[in-house]
Amino acid sequence: MNDNILNLLLVEDNEGDANLILSFLEESNNIEFTVDWKRNICEFSIDGSDQSYDVILLDLSLPNFSGIEAFSMMHKNFPDIPIIVLTSVINEDEAIKTLQQGAQDVISKDHLTTFLLNRAIKHSIERKQMEQEIIRTQKLETIGILAGGIAHDFNNILTSILGNISLVKMEISPEDQPDVHEILGEAETASLRAKDLANQLLTFSKGGAPVKKLTNLFVLIHDSATFALRGSNVRCNLDVDPEMWEVNVDPNQIHQVLNNIIINADQAMPKGGEITIHVKNISTKRNYFPSNVSERAYIEISIQDDGIGITTENLSRIFDPYFTYGKVNGSGLGLTTSYSIIKRHEGYMWVDSELGVGTTVFILLPAHPKPFSPQLAKTSSHEGKKEKYKVLIMDDEIGVRTILAKMLRRLNYSVVETANGTESIAAYEDALSTSHPVDLLIMDLTIPGGMGGEKAINILHKKYPDIKAIVSSGYSNDPIMAEYAKFGFIGVLMKPFTIKNLKYTLANVLNLKVE
Repeated sequence: MNDNILNLLLVEDNEGDANLILSFLEESNNIEFTVDWKRNICEFSIDGSDQSYDVILLDLSLPNFSGIEAFSMMHKNFPDIPIIVLTSVINEDEAIKTLQQGAQDVISKDHLTTFLLNRAIKHSIERKQMEQEIIRTQKLETIGILAGGIAHDFNNILTSILGNISLVKMEISPEDQPDVHEILGEAETASLRAKDLANQLLTFSKGGAPVKKLTNLFVLIHDSATFALRGSNVRCNLDVDPEMWEVNVDPNQIHQVLNNIIINADQAMPKGGEITIHVKNISTKRNYFPSNVSERAYIEISIQDDGIGITTENLSRIFDPYFTYGKVNGSGLGLTTSYSIIKRHEGYMWVDSELGVGTTVFILLPAHPKPFSPQLAKTSSHEGKKEKYKVLIMDDEIGVRTILAKMLRRLNYSVVETANGTESIAAYEDALSTSHPVDLLIMDLTIPGGMGGEKAINILHKKYPDIKAIVSSGYSNDPIMAEYAKFGFIGVLMKPFTIKNLKYTLANVLNLKVE
């Protein structure tokens, strides 16, 4: 379709009928069109090479073809173009077969009017677009399932890589071996970039309920900007309210949003420029907010560039899948994914832009109107406990199990290893009869062919209501990870993780002081 002008193909051997149909089209005030009239299928390419038509109007009584044969040939060679069948005599069986094979409508020429023809054309285009959207959605869902599986396996591998890197870093002093420590740091950074890619695949594949926690937005924004602009000739200026309020967000998902937006801004300024990020508390609705914004407290993040800008026409499509502005290298899903993430945080996201001047992306996140103050632990790591804490780990991946056990022992925990829920239940109950029962479980959510963490903790929790367990998974966007407390867990550990992530997670759930 060329803007609002429809390109119609009329296949009609009867000149009188053709002129009548053309006259009905000319009487229309609602449709602008061009018509290519052919007397027979043989008069134009039937190999599907000409796909420029928006709608085909097909006479069902053509020379040398039975009615259904003519339609079948046209539909086979032009499967993506809606076809409206016109016939002098309505044969009910033939009409049903034609519709079943894919015709958008069957109309009797004897009852044809301008209104009827206009409506049929309009509805045929709408129905075809809906059919194509359903097919496209199904394809995306299939890709999403594949992406989720790849990301899950990828995160398990990254857990082993990151864990080993972080263990080695703990053994090497940056003062004694600065070069080695720097190399390990670069390897860790590269692994974290791979983690971000896996998380993007997971968000694309499952939609991703956010796993929220109290987050320092300044640190998150600073780290995201530094990461996204590494090696760029674009400078970033941060303007952050020193009394910034608390926000409860999924830091991984918000990092993904910031990363997508900053990279887009960077690529909109190929010759260099400046990105300015303002972060401020908002207590009342402002006049530049979209009309659907609810009245409440927010943190407003605005990311402004002085790049090429976006046309008014493209601005309305900015969050459409595969739409990008500027010379953006990527999947085209970045802004679509970002918009979905902000919506899932009960926030708002919109874009203001002027061609040749620049673009500003606005984000509103619900906030608690009090300054951010992270909660500190109350007790020391060994206070009130003479022996080491015993942690039971459950994971079917031996690589993950091995590195997690090494990390726990390095943090001075006693470890019991199991591969599935059945083994975990038995090991937990066996330890109850000893002088040193299990203090905490770390349970993988998904065990192919075996009992996973969800079922195992449900069984254990019914028998031992005071049990403490953390859920861990490569599917970081699984709903259980977002609402772990509803399923009997007291914490969450998303793969991949470093020894630092592990240390702080355990300190939080066991109420320990981080030394």
